[in-house]
Amino acid sequence: MAKLIVCALLLLACASDAFIFQPGRFVLRGSPASRGSLAHRWPQTTRLRRPEQQSSSSLRMVVPDVGMVAAACILPPTFGLWRSEYTVSYGYGAAMFFSGFLFLLSGATPLGLAHALVVCLYGFRLNAFLLYRELTIERFQKLVEKIEDKANAKGDRLSRLPFILGCAFLYFCMAAPLFVTSQAGSSLAPMLFTGLAYVGFAFAAVGDLVKTAVKAKEGDDALVTSGPFALVRHPNYSGEMLLWTASLFAAIACAAIEGSLVTSAGWLLASVLGAIGINFVLVQATTGLEKRQAEKYGDPANPEYARYQEWVESSWKGVTFPPKPAASSAEGSESKPEASP
Repeated sequence: MAKLIVCALLLLACASDAFIFQPGRFVLRGSPASRGSLAHRWPQTTRLRRPEQQSSSSLRMVVPDVGMVAAACILPPTFGLWRSEYTVSYGYGAAMFFSGFLFLLSGATPLGLAHALVVCLYGFRLNAFLLYRELTIERFQKLVEKIEDKANAKGDRLSRLPFILGCAFLYFCMAAPLFVTSQAGSSLAPMLFTGLAYVGFAFAAVGDLVKTAVKAKEGDDALVTSGPFALVRHPNYSGEMLLWTASLFAAIACAAIEGSLVTSAGWLLASVLGAIGINFVLVQATTGLEKRQAEKYGDPANPEYARYQEWVESSWKGVTFPPKPAASSAEGSESKPEASP
């Protein structure tokens, strides 16, 4: 573990020289600065200068290099070499936090800063919530141990690297919209989509908070139907879907308004891949949780049965995959939801 930490620090030290200055925007490496209008091209490397060395007429902006953002997305998922589950929990949150933080340090426009801030806040909030849950709730401590035991049974820790790198690629693609919006003007459509990202962030955060408070007060088996759960049965997942989908469309709107859909196609493609990837994971999680709740609370023997039925009728389950076809009659009854939540 100590060797891994040393290697991580060395990588960060090497990446720390990746900050560059360009007059007002990124340009494609080796291409004329007049091409394109958005600050999301591969940068020409230029040494930093102190602010006092710059004249007011030639203000230069500090922007994170692609390699720096890539390092922010690759290093945190390596937590999974310690605990397998950390790749998609703390590693996920840390990758989003540091990616957003790098853009907050840049000379981004107000829109770019607002977009970076919501990504940074999401990562910070997620990791704070996960840490609280792991330190204070015994069943989540046991869950981490159970996942680790299964991972160890499949092979040594280095065998986790393909999954870790796959997650790192997903996180980088999720941060890709920031390259498009970081130097864009504050047009109406991108601002609206960025605002929707904040709505999704807040909805998911309140959902986690309400569910944790109710479970702490009434027990792990309590059915949570208050707060955002009165409207949406899985607000944490639905809110996060809204956040990342809005992040994608903020980038697309910026490129469309600036007339750079072609020149920014690479970042937009990465953004689309990131949104599709995380939404697939979230829809899968929503579908699984919906099934487990149906099995648990949809049982007439459960004291929460009547309230569950009322809740299902008055709330939206969110985006889920279609139900699997029923099992053949030769096998018996219809397919049933998976194990209890």
